[in-house]
Order: sequence, then structure tokens, then C-alpha cells
Amino acid sequence: MTVTLANVGNKVKFRGAGNTNFSNSYNSQYNYFTGTGEVDVSGNIATLFDYNSYDTMTTLVQYGTPRMFSEMTSLVDASGLDIPFTTISQNGCSRMFQDCTNLTKGPIVRATTFNNYSMEYFFYGCSSL
Repeated sequence: MTVTLANVGNKVKFRGAGNTNFSNSYNSQYNYFTGTGEVDVSGNIATLFDYNSYDTMTTLVQYGTPRMFSEMTSLVDASGLDIPFTTISQNGCSRMFQDCTNLTKGPIVRATTFNNYSMEYFFYGCSSL
């Protein structure tokens, strides 16, 4: 899907229903965002899974959001992005911002329990942080 915003400052909102993850792998078949110009992301990431019950989700499942913004060089600010899960499963956020070379501000990560590789290469290649 392609969304074109006509003016600087325009916004687009995404939400999901009944999903447990954004992608099912981080090596081959995965979903991701891309953009041009200067891009900021914000909001509660759990609403991408299920906007009806996002406030009760406590665990990000395996391969929950791998590579979600990977290589999105237009991404500048993710400080308004809330990753509310208290537990992040294996590869849950792997490579989420990998090679976002213009990213200057990272997201809010609330997790207190991390599993193997849960945030592997999370900011790898983010040379502007």
C-alpha cells in the first residue's frame, strides 16, 4: 500500500485488529514502513496489533516487529513512539531501526523482561543517535 501526503505536517494513522505480530520472520517475509522527506513516528505500537485491546497487551511475541523501520533513512524522530510491552520475546524488536541513519531520537521502551535477541541490532547503523 502506498500513502502520499500532500503537505508537510500531514499525518497518517494505522491500526490493526486481531493480530499478534506485525511480521512472522525477520530474515525473509516481513512487513515494514518506508518514507521520503523527513519522517517522525509516534503512537502506541500495540495499536498495530489490535486497537480494541492494545491497552491490555503485556508481551510482544516472537517476531512481533522485526525490521519495522529498518533502512528507513527518512526517519528522523521516534521519540513519540511508545513500545508499551513489559516483556519482549525472542526477536520481538530485532533490527527495528537498523540503518536508520538519520534517526536522532529513539522510542520509549517500557520492557523490563527481555528474551534472547529480543532487541538484537535495534539501533545498529543509526549513526545520528
